[in-house]
Amino acid sequence: MGKMLLFLVIGMGGLFTVATLNINYSNSRLVNTTIEKFEKTQAGEIAAAGIEFAISKLNLDTTWTGVNALQIANGTLTVSVSNTTSKYPGGPNMSLNGMRLITSTGLLNYQTVTIRSVIQLAIASSVPPFLQYAMASGNDLQLQGNIDIRDDNNPHWNANIHSNRDLHTSGNAYDVRGFGTYSDEFESSHNNFVPNVNPNSDPVNAKIPPITLPVFNPNDYIGIATSITNGNLTISGSTTLGTKSNPAIYYVNGDLNFRGSTSGYGIFIVTGNITFNGSVSVNTVDPNGSNLGFYSGGNIQANGNINLAGQMYAQGDIEAHGNFTLVGSMTAKRNIQLSGNPTIRYRPANSALTNQFWPTATNSRPESVSYYE
Repeated sequence: MGKMLLFLVIGMGGLFTVATLNINYSNSRLVNTTIEKFEKTQAGEIAAAGIEFAISKLNLDTTWTGVNALQIANGTLTVSVSNTTSKYPGGPNMSLNGMRLITSTGLLNYQTVTIRSVIQLAIASSVPPFLQYAMASGNDLQLQGNIDIRDDNNPHWNANIHSNRDLHTSGNAYDVRGFGTYSDEFESSHNNFVPNVNPNSDPVNAKIPPITLPVFNPNDYIGIATSITNGNLTISGSTTLGTKSNPAIYYVNGDLNFRGSTSGYGIFIVTGNITFNGSVSVNTVDPNGSNLGFYSGGNIQANGNINLAGQMYAQGDIEAHGNFTLVGSMTAKRNIQLSGNPTIRYRPANSALTNQFWPTATNSRPESVSYYE
């Protein structure tokens, strides 16, 4: 009886030991599994952060190619960037431009997670098609007198003009360093159109479909104005405006009479007419486009021997008489009429002064189009 009890006690002790070992082993496995899952999750977070890190880098430099073994959150991050023409990692050639394949790998201890994403690079802002002319008219466009329409000292710019109806020129004294297009009729006794750039030897005059000119309602944009005037406004003397990224935006609920000198970038939204009775000069000229934007719900008129600088859009007509010079461009939803001895020194419209009204960019920073983990 005593031996049997001894064997039973020994057996029970052995079972308890085995059970304890099993419990400890199970607990150890549970702890290890929990740690592995945590490290896997953390490695995934590191890899995901690598995608955002790459997007921020490519937003500043589209030639950035990646980073190797960057220490982050007790782990390491490796990112590589390559060109692709597909929307998908390893996908077929879709002839796409501005695409990048990002491969981001996060490593924490022995846990590794790799994420692949294809992104579309930021598309640069551009001006809408109807503002890409030296002159564009929704109705008739008439050139009368000794008119010179040319580039502003940049032979890579064509000073093109367009009329949605008839394009009329009088005499042979006019000179246009660009193409002349129209949608109804072209009437000219002399063809003095000579584009600066014409690699395909295209006809210098052509009948094309009308371009779309939007209705411009100044009241739609009062909310973005940095300065509001109820009534007529005269600006003269020296005026300091804003920056290219944050231009000064004037809203005038009335007419604007403008003359004087400016520095910086500015937009003038006018419900009535804009009149220039004196010179408008710009200090520190943008090398790629205009510094000033004049947008009228009525007409724009320039009188006398004056110099102007800026891009213009009128819901009504644009008229200019006398010996005046415009450095910039003009577009009218109705008619444009120039007479006397005007000179248009074409500078492209500046997207920094148009995107508030006619946005054209589809994305302002790189965007992910596919994502695989």
